[in-house]
Amino acid sequence: MKWTISHIPESNIIHIETAGKISVEMLNQMIKEGVETGELHNSRLFLVDHRKALGSLSLPESLDRPQVADKLGVPRHSRIAQVVSEENFEKFKVLEIITGNRGY
Repeated sequence: MKWTISHIPESNIIHIETAGKISVEMLNQMIKEGVETGELHNSRLFLVDHRKALGSLSLPESLDRPQVADKLGVPRHSRIAQVVSEENFEKFKVLEIITGNRGY
C-alpha cells in the first residue's frame, strides 16, 4: 500500500490518499504518519481516501483497530472521514461501528 499525506490549510484538514493492497503493517505506518502530520498542523480532522486501495482488513483485524489506534496515539477527539470503494463499503461500515462503539 502506498499513501500520500497533505494538509489543506483552508479547512485545517489532513488529507490522506491510499493506493494498492492494504496490509496491517502499512496501515499502521500510515496512521502513525497521519497522526504526526496532524500534530504538526494542530489538526484533528482527517479525510482518508481509500478508493484506490485494494482489499480490506479481516474481521479480527478490524476488531483490533481501536486498541491499535490507542497505541499509535490517535487522539480520541479526532474526526475521521473515510472514502471507500463500493466493494469495500460494508467492511468499512463494520470498522466504523467497531471504532465508534469503542470511543472513536
